[in-house]
Amino acid sequence: GLPDQEGRLAILRLHTARMPILAVRLEELAAETDGMSPADLKALCQEAALAAMARGSGQREEGPGVSTSAVTHDDFREAVGRLGGGSPAGAAL
Repeated sequence: GLPDQEGRLAILRLHTARMPILAVRLEELAAETDGMSPADLKALCQEAALAAMARGSGQREEGPGVSTSAVTHDDFREAVGRLGGGSPAGAAL
């Protein structure tokens, strides 16, 4: 079956572990992605990362290790909208 909220949180943590994230509320995302499969959650993380990269592509910051494309909660909201996943409650992100 599909993962419960705790399982979704674990999956989100796994797929964001190496991702530069900024103010992403994973617990909230886990609660709002009911009905999403592990593959859906992986795709959600990938979509959010792509949204951040697209947003940051026109910006340049100096210094090693400085990321202009940190993934934000809004990037995840945009990704949920694009994927159209989860329950109707998930659309209220």
